[in-house]
Amino acid sequence: RLVTISLLSSTTLSFVPPTPLPPAPESSATTSNVAAMVSAASRAGDAPSSVCVCVELPPRSLVVVSGSARRLWKHAIRREHVSARRLCCTFRELSPLFLPGGDQADLGARLLRIASGVEAAPPRAAMPDTSSPPPPPPPSASFAYSSAGPP
Repeated sequence: RLVTISLLSSTTLSFVPPTPLPPAPESSATTSNVAAMVSAASRAGDAPSSVCVCVELPPRSLVVVSGSARRLWKHAIRREHVSARRLCCTFRELSPLFLPGGDQADLGARLLRIASGVEAAPPRAAMPDTSSPPPPPPPSASFAYSSAGPP
């Protein structure tokens, strides 16, 4: 699952179906409606990648994305849908691929160790070099205060 709390401004969460389309939709009214829209677009000659399902997210909204919408559909907040300062908190569960028994289980275990603070994150090329000491702070200004009032 992916859980997002969208806070400051409204935005739009976009979903694009996978190609090729999954064989059968999940059983719920919403996913059936979405699957029907994608199927209709495909029958009309539109490529599935030209179909986009947009979900409006007002401020203080909570979104839970799971199932095929999480695993198969591409989901994103597009730059053109951000009109003001945006703040959100997103929590993601590891997919089965990264869990014990999955093809990427070793990487999943490492990610969990990093997230728990047991292991330091690998260095990034864009991070500043921390091997040299930091520059000295700027000299502090001194101020003289007088309670006698203006001269």
